[in-house]
Amino acid sequence: MSLQMQDPMLVVGIGGAGSKLARRASGILECDSLLISNDKGDLEPPDGGAPQSRCSTRTVAVGTGAVINPTVGLVRAAAYEKLDAIRDAISGHPTVILMGNLAGKSGCAICPAVSEACAAEGAKLVSFAVMPFGHEKSRLFHAGVALRRLRETSACVTVVDNDSISESNPDLSPKECYDVAGAAVMYAVDFVTRSELEAGTESLLAAGRNRDSLEESLRDALKTVYGSTSPGAIRHSVLYVAGGEDVPAGLLRSVAALTEGVLGGGGNSVPDVQAPTAETASVQAASSDESRVIMMSTVQGMAKFERYDPLGAIPADKTLDWSTPECSIDCKMPGLYQLE
Repeated sequence: MSLQMQDPMLVVGIGGAGSKLARRASGILECDSLLISNDKGDLEPPDGGAPQSRCSTRTVAVGTGAVINPTVGLVRAAAYEKLDAIRDAISGHPTVILMGNLAGKSGCAICPAVSEACAAEGAKLVSFAVMPFGHEKSRLFHAGVALRRLRETSACVTVVDNDSISESNPDLSPKECYDVAGAAVMYAVDFVTRSELEAGTESLLAAGRNRDSLEESLRDALKTVYGSTSPGAIRHSVLYVAGGEDVPAGLLRSVAALTEGVLGGGGNSVPDVQAPTAETASVQAASSDESRVIMMSTVQGMAKFERYDPLGAIPADKTLDWSTPECSIDCKMPGLYQLE
């Protein structure tokens, strides 16, 4: 069954990185946005920079009281106290696009609450999740749990793996990896909202760096996607060529042939190659000076991220209270302030 997106859409950004992505996506899609974070600084309008969307922006501040360094469970508990406000903002929007950085506490804690609010309001949820770097060991478990919940509740989920981006480009700093991931998400948002996708689609998003050669950018993207999954898991891929309207047609054929040669060996479907124009990609005017390839691959399963959650192997019917995410409980007892 195809995924039918309906207006008015709402873009929801969680935490600092998610809020930045949501602001940009709101401008591209010309739709309203909702920003949620436990850090009020994430919700303040940015100073300077690119023009922001003229559509309305609502904010929900998730407070954790006097706790300076709250746990994921405590932030999630505070988010549930704001669930009515979140549902009120979502109400009337049949399609919700969620931007969450699961490498941060806000993303891991609040994304499941937002997905629950979308289900309660009957909204189709399209999720974009940015995963942590492999060396961020303390964040992998919570990221894996949050992603598992998003996969179960989203009509479509797209994952960007910072770990694979850094492995494919070891000279990039963490900030540069986030910049590559953020640019890829913006192209993917435009593509997803304009394309016919099957409901329940799970995709990996990979991007090559801005290079002089499209072939080099393509190799970056291929290395990134294969760092996140096995070749046999890829079912279909779409290449999005930034600046493609100025690229010779012969070079586009070369890029397509190179991709088919790599993906075809595993019995995967032939990739589509799109060279965006002003009519088909609203982001093209802002990126016509770039030369990069963005690769969106539909996959069967996400084994790498499932390993982040060692409890994921337990069947849902053998798990207690799976419908309610784990959160901090204020016991209101002397000597036992919080229970997680």
